[in-house]
Amino acid sequence: AGKKSATFTFIKAAGAKKYLLYRSTSKKKGFTLVGATTKTTFKDKKLKSKKTYYYKLKAVYNNGLGEDMVSGFSKVKSAKVK
Repeated sequence: AGKKSATFTFIKAAGAKKYLLYRSTSKKKGFTLVGATTKTTFKDKKLKSKKTYYYKLKAVYNNGLGEDMVSGFSKVKSAKVK
């Protein structure tokens, strides 16, 4: 009851092995990690009706030495839940 979801599709970053998706109810602060995916789509579940959510993405790369490097945040995108 009142639980919704949003599906995001994004462009593959060259060399990225996975993506980290962050969500907030504020456009400028309070972003928390909501999931990771190796695909260029992500479904965020259990959202509340009639709220706007803001998302940022980070890409994870292998630096060639067996260690992960994480990109900076992408631009903020929003999703309004019906």
